Amino acid sequence: MKKTILIASSLLILSNCCTKNEQQQPAAVLATVQNTSIRGVWDLVSTYSYENNQVVDTFYVPPNPRMVKIFYKTKYMWSHKPKDSLEWHAFGTYEMVGDTLIQKREYCSRPMEGHSVETKLKVILEKDTYTQIHFDPKGEAFYAENYKRIE
Repeated sequence: MKKTILIASSLLILSNCCTKNEQQQPAAVLATVQNTSIRGVWDLVSTYSYENNQVVDTFYVPPNPRMVKIFYKTKYMWSHKPKDSLEWHAFGTYEMVGDTLIQKREYCSRPMEGHSVETKLKVILEKDTYTQIHFDPKGEAFYAENYKRIE
């Protein structure tokens, strides 16, 4: 009888501990994946200009010409067709490390070829919007792009 009570008590304590962890962690992880994943298709809606790390101006992007950015698993791609004859596109790999988006470009439009292959951007990510902030070599924010989720 004592063995049965001991085993039952042990199982009760063990199941209580496991249940508590299962209820806390998966919900948090699931919320992060569902509500704040950068994976998807994004439409550029506006840009910010900064001075002294403060937004000083907002420029709203007209629906045409359009700039679209796509993130899928480990790859990203963006494309923009401005009104002039220049093309703008890039493709490569990406990684999210905390609130930093690291993009490593594999190929791009000719005008971008002289730029750095790797960019690190601070990202403010919400369910259906995200902002990517560009910093100068001194670490000062100077430009940001604001996107809304299409899909």
